[in-house]
Amino acid sequence: MGLFDKLKRGKANPKLQGESIAFYGVSYAIQFEVLFNSIFMKLGIDDEGIGENFSDGFSALLSLVDVQIDFKWLEKCFNDRADKNSYGQGDIHVFFNNEKNEFIMLDLYHGTTDQSDMICLGVNVNTSKEDKAKEIMMDIYSAIPSITRSEFCEHRNNELLHEIDSSKFPRKCESYNQNIFYH
Repeated sequence: MGLFDKLKRGKANPKLQGESIAFYGVSYAIQFEVLFNSIFMKLGIDDEGIGENFSDGFSALLSLVDVQIDFKWLEKCFNDRADKNSYGQGDIHVFFNNEKNEFIMLDLYHGTTDQSDMICLGVNVNTSKEDKAKEIMMDIYSAIPSITRSEFCEHRNNELLHEIDSSKFPRKCESYNQNIFYH
């Protein structure tokens, strides 16, 4: 049973499964628009447009993990969330590489007091990619100094892996039952 299958079955604790999987993870909350090329964001102008493609940093992250995310699909997820006055709603999407052992996580939960369109971005990679993952995530994190963001959190001991375990979902977020989707 692979890591992806264990997650779906709620059995993703590598220590309990007798496996020796070493991962490095990083996560933080950041404005959704930072994932896209938008001249308005770079100039610090508030604009509804999110650009025409992914930012260089997010593209580098997708390449590092070898993950494909459809630009238009992600844009639609965000716009659907925004169009529905969706405060207090939003799910987690986890995008695995082909081997199903590394992933990018996007938590699209829209908190009831969120005025900046914040999301949580996370990446979990084999420790051999630790330096590159940290560099890319720091580039995304600091690309536009004037944006709102949380702390830069590094994870060891498979912490992010445990966060996306299906046995924890749906989970209550304010008055919303948040779900997780594996891609």
